[in-house]
Amino acid sequence: MATSLKVGILLTAIGVDANGSLFLIAYSVVDAENDSNWLWFLECLRNVLQAHTTHLFGPENLVFLSDQQKGLIQAVEQLFPDSPHGFCLRHLEDNMHHLFKNTELKSLLWKAAHATMETVFNQALIDMRSINPVCVDWLLQTANPEHWAELYFKGKRYGHLISNIAEAFNVKLMEAHEMPILAMLEEIRQQLMGWFASRRQLENNTAGTIVSGVQLQIQKLINERVSGTRS
Repeated sequence: MATSLKVGILLTAIGVDANGSLFLIAYSVVDAENDSNWLWFLECLRNVLQAHTTHLFGPENLVFLSDQQKGLIQAVEQLFPDSPHGFCLRHLEDNMHHLFKNTELKSLLWKAAHATMETVFNQALIDMRSINPVCVDWLLQTANPEHWAELYFKGKRYGHLISNIAEAFNVKLMEAHEMPILAMLEEIRQQLMGWFASRRQLENNTAGTIVSGVQLQIQKLINERVSGTRS
C-alpha cells in the first residue's frame, strides 16, 4: 500500500496473522510512488521472506492483494512470478462506477467475483452486458478475471477480496502521518511493539498449537454440527 505524507510516500506490505489481525511485514519512506521505488521495496521484501519463510516460494503459496498502484503490478510479476496477485474489488468497483454510474452494475460485479461456478459467473457478465455492453468490455480489458474473480483466482486469499486490512492500518496511524519522517518511523515502531506484545500475552494461556481465535471458530462449527444432528 502507498500512503501520501507531507514529504514523500509511505510504502507498506501488510499481512494477516493467524487470528485475522493485521501484521505489518515491511515499511519504508520513498520520494515518490513509481516503478523503481516499488521494485526496490519488493526486492527488499523478497530478500526477507526468502531468508525466513522459504516455504512461501512454492507455486501459488504467497498471495498479493493490492489497489493496482502504479508500478506495483509489474514489480510483483517480475519478483514473485509464482505468486497470484489479486486486485482489490472495492477499488475496481469504484473505478467502474465512476465511469458508468449504475448501482446494479456494482451488484453484478460482486456476484461475478463471488461466483464459484462458471455458469453463475457468465450469467453475471451477461446481465451486466444487457445493462451496458461497454462496461463489460472495459472490465475485462482493465482487469483479467484471474485477478479479481474467485472462480479464476489461482491462489488462496481466504475471503479477502478488498484491501481493508491495509486501510485499517492506515487509519490507526493517521496521526503519525503528520509527523516528521524520523518521528513517524519511531511512532510506527512503538505501535508495532505494543501490538506484538499484547498479542503474545493474549496467547500465553492458549493450550496446543492453534491460536485462540481459530479454536473458537472450530468449536463454533462443531457445536453447530452437533446441534443440527440432534435436531
